[in-house]
Amino acid sequence: MEPDNKKTEAAAVASLIELTVDSWRFSRLFLKLLNMLNAGERGRYESQIRYFLKKMVENLDAAGMRLVQC
Repeated sequence: MEPDNKKTEAAAVASLIELTVDSWRFSRLFLKLLNMLNAGERGRYESQIRYFLKKMVENLDAAGMRLVQC
């Protein structure tokens, strides 16, 4: 692999990792806010966050990565 390709790939991986971490943090905040809503309003937003997290996991899987929560 060419040196420029390695740098580009490393930058892409670093960007994916950063985006995943920020997305995970945002999802935690979003879930806290959901707990403040009444049950009627909560359902729709719970579905959206589940979909968002599912897509994040699928994209990580496609890149050969996974999210590990400690």
